[in-house]
Amino acid sequence: MTATVGDLGGERIKLTSAQRERAELQLAREKLDVLPVEYIKPFMENFCFAIRRAVLTSALLAPEQDKIFKELSSLSPAEIAAAAVAAAKKDKP
Repeated sequence: MTATVGDLGGERIKLTSAQRERAELQLAREKLDVLPVEYIKPFMENFCFAIRRAVLTSALLAPEQDKIFKELSSLSPAEIAAAAVAAAKKDKP
């Protein structure tokens, strides 16, 4: 089975497009505009645990602690992810 000239052109376009998308994703990762889930999930768990521990061990009264936890629970995943990206950029050498 042989490929026609038109088929080769289409395949080259697909290949070029895939290579461009891969390069864009790699650049985004290098700039930390995109972070792998494997990085974000443990970071968010540690972040939330550290905040909880800091609030619970503070001198704040229970009603003040409850208010903080209520405000934190209202954060969207996007807001938490934005905090994670900001922290990752800060930690990047």
